[in-house]
Amino acid sequence: MESVRPTPVNELRGYTKENKIRIRICRIWKSTIPGTVQKYTNLHCILVDEMQDAVEASTFDVDYDVMASKIEAGACYEITEFRTVKIRGHYRVVPHETQVLFTSKTAFRKLANVIGRISSLQQLEPKQINQRVVYKCDVVIQNIRKEELTVTLWADVAEAFCSLSAEEISLPIIVVFTSLKVKIYIEKIYLSSTASSLFFIDPDIPELNTYKSV
Repeated sequence: MESVRPTPVNELRGYTKENKIRIRICRIWKSTIPGTVQKYTNLHCILVDEMQDAVEASTFDVDYDVMASKIEAGACYEITEFRTVKIRGHYRVVPHETQVLFTSKTAFRKLANVIGRISSLQQLEPKQINQRVVYKCDVVIQNIRKEELTVTLWADVAEAFCSLSAEEISLPIIVVFTSLKVKIYIEKIYLSSTASSLFFIDPDIPELNTYKSV
């Protein structure tokens, strides 16, 4: 499954089986049964991928409390074993015509992530690995205490990140990297991207304004 390309949100279509998606959950809410008090049935949420495309998701045959214990707003996940349907126009909360349905078989793999304010960015650098050229770049980020950490991006992730135009992004730039490989050597942390890594620029999360104001 690791070698299978995740489906971009903008390519999701109703009643079509997809292997997996990699997204960030930016909002979760409950739906109630009309005429009852505090009786919840379905969980609803908004899923956003690295291209900032959004789709609504909801539970199908799972109680709200059961599903809510598996996911959290602001976190990033790789999701498999889900269904898709075409959503009715007047019920849409995002423009996407498709809705993702979580079932009792849906699996969520939480992706480790790190957030920071970009302080420096290295240009793409070619590296010879196993008789082929792979590009890398180092991104230095700061936390709210202005402590610095270097994240090394490789291959497609590095090329996609370095292709972003600084003129099109509001400064300061806040980034979230997900599914990173972590190594510790002589009490120093080294982070690098993997085939599953994603990045989100200025994501819609509560911490964004805090980092922007530092």
